[in-house]
This record gives sequence, structure tokens and C-alpha cells, in this order.
Amino acid sequence: MYTISQYDSDYFYEKIETHGNTVYKICRLYLRENADIEDVFQKVFLKLIEKKPYFKNQEHEHAWFIKVTANTCKDFLKSFWNKNTVSINDLDYVTEDIELSEVFEAVFSLEPKYKIVIYMYYYEGYSTSEISNILKVNEATIRTRLKRAREKLKNKLERDEFYE
Repeated sequence: MYTISQYDSDYFYEKIETHGNTVYKICRLYLRENADIEDVFQKVFLKLIEKKPYFKNQEHEHAWFIKVTANTCKDFLKSFWNKNTVSINDLDYVTEDIELSEVFEAVFSLEPKYKIVIYMYYYEGYSTSEISNILKVNEATIRTRLKRAREKLKNKLERDEFYE
């Protein structure tokens, strides 16, 4: 366990190096704007500083980052600020689009409860029971969400392919 004096810059650089990619990918699933992604990314690591959690092992630490990131993204999306602003990408003078893969766009279009289980299952390799433990949701619910998410993705991708 780390003491306050051990929570130094080396510790945080190590955590950013280890978990930064995962945090960024989850933020990208929930948020479109790069500035919003950066804000939430920073908030996640600030929570590490504020809470100074004790991690039993690497798996526990990784799960903590996934859960905190998903919850921070959801909180951001529910915030007054987010609900009362206009995306810079919605403005007429913006000409450069962010290019995202077709599959990523399809995953991005899912409801948050489906996005996170797809990410954890396919990108992080967690089993349904592990996802259940991390998200504190019944395992049968996780399996149902995965099934529905797959169906929604299949329909969306087939529909998009049809219109091309």
C-alpha cells in the first residue's frame, strides 16, 4: 500500500502509462469531443490522487480504472454544462470531420449500458462474470446486454451497408 509520500509523480506517470490507453478508449466510446475526452481523462486520474485507493492486485486496479472512467463519462454526459452547450462539430464553419471506423461509430451509437459491456468483453477480454463483479450488475443482465448490443450492432452495420 502506498503512503502519501509515495504518491509522487513517478507513481502517477506509471499509472497513466499503464492505464491511460484504456481510460482514453472508454472516454472515446462515450464522448465525441476531444476536449471533453481530455477533461474526463484528467478527472479520472485526479480521482486517483484524491481517493488514493488501495488495490489488491493488477486486475483490481484495472477494473477500478474501467469503472471510474465509465462513471465519470456518464456523470459528464448528465451534467448541466454538457446538456446546455453546442458541440463545435455541429457548427457550420467546421469542415474537418473526425474519421472513425464504421464499427467504432456503431458502438458509439449504442446506449451507455451497452457500450461498456462491449468494450469490456471484446477489448479488455473480461468474462461476463468479471464484468458483473466490476459493474455490480447481475451476470444474467450482462449476458442480456451483450446479446442485445450485438443485435443492435449487427442491425446498424447491415443497415449502413445497405445504404452505401
